[in-house]
Amino acid sequence: MFEILPLTPELLAELGDELGGCDFTDPSQTDFLAVATSCDVQAAPGNGKTTLLAAKLALLSRNWSTRRRGVCVISHTNAARTEVEDLIARHPTAGRLMVYPHFTGTVTTFINQYLALPYLRGLGWHVRQIDDDAFAAEALRRYPAWGVLDNLAKNKKLKLKRRLEEWIPLLDLDPGFTDTDAEPRALAVRCRKGQWGAHTDCGKALESLKASMVKSGLYRYADMTALGWRALRENPALAERLRDRFPLAILDEAQDTHGDQLRLLEHVFKQEGAAFQRLGDSNQTLYDDDGAAPAYWTPGPGCIPLDTSRRFGGEIAGFASRLTARQAQNIVGLGARPASRVMVLFDEATIGGVLGAFAEEARAL
Repeated sequence: MFEILPLTPELLAELGDELGGCDFTDPSQTDFLAVATSCDVQAAPGNGKTTLLAAKLALLSRNWSTRRRGVCVISHTNAARTEVEDLIARHPTAGRLMVYPHFTGTVTTFINQYLALPYLRGLGWHVRQIDDDAFAAEALRRYPAWGVLDNLAKNKKLKLKRRLEEWIPLLDLDPGFTDTDAEPRALAVRCRKGQWGAHTDCGKALESLKASMVKSGLYRYADMTALGWRALRENPALAERLRDRFPLAILDEAQDTHGDQLRLLEHVFKQEGAAFQRLGDSNQTLYDDDGAAPAYWTPGPGCIPLDTSRRFGGEIAGFASRLTARQAQNIVGLGARPASRVMVLFDEATIGGVLGAFAEEARAL
């Protein structure tokens, strides 16, 4: 599949120098650098995970010779993608992993490029814009033209206007939609909590509204994931082709890729024929959606622990260790003890005052 050079002390020292004087001799770091099979990495905050990922790519670039197969590096956000790209762009050999046949990008870009957009082109459907905010604004502008929806919104006794206007911006394609005509008429949508089903007049109107948006080429980000699933189900060999193209897939910030996106990536890469390596901190996920299964990434058995942190010292590390609720971790603080320490505790009722409280502490110092 692919080979990783033996990790000699000399090679580790060279990698460290090439990436700005880093030290990659910790056993957990070398475990990740050396592994060529699927694995999970549970990383403490401030442990240098992104630099370690760049070191892995630098190591792979030294003897990656095939021009047809590449490394697939997927992150959740553009910020994380840019951080990785900035590190490897300055490396003498790792920069080649930023071009074909390799891929570095967000999970949405990966799904769009290799699954959803080719599938849409095959259907002959138009794509004008993929954006949640643009979809919401246009869908809310259009819905009064649908008599059923407009009547429900105007009926003061039912008091449904607010609820309808919460549902309409979130009309996601259901992967089980059946309309594959060149001009969609009524597309199955994923029902939200309390939303009427497809068998009702309201449900049919919502499906018709969604179809009109698709006909205009307007999509939500979640629609691309639904289309990606359709592409995989209708073309079972597609996942195998992607594994052949990318024998190694690395998912960075894995804790923030959840629900349908996480399941899709696992369907493609967590199979024989590819190594799927996932790095993240499951205690720091951005999302908590219990309706999505799996709601968030959880490191598997035998995960590689990156327990050290250079962000803070032992006292804060000990306290932070007690907060690792999803994945128990004993964080080791290597940073200096700060001159001043501030912790702001808040709940949903007081979250609005957090920035002001922090600003007051900063002003006092």
